[in-house]
Amino acid sequence: MRQQILALLADIQPAANFADSQDFLEDGLIDSVDVIMITTALEQAFGVTIPGDQVTPENYASVERLAAQVARCGSTR
Repeated sequence: MRQQILALLADIQPAANFADSQDFLEDGLIDSVDVIMITTALEQAFGVTIPGDQVTPENYASVERLAAQVARCGSTR
């Protein structure tokens, strides 16, 4: 799942080094528009629905946190 998420992130922000970041927002790799794009990409790629109350800075801080969010939302693919 990690590699799939990194590929999705690279499609959204090709110049960013997501693999080495522990906080995408703090490191300036993504902004609020990117969060919306990431949410949509994750939902489509993994067949999940991410509830609005789960779209928080903490859940979008790293690849690991994104993977955990996908797992919590019940991946169907």
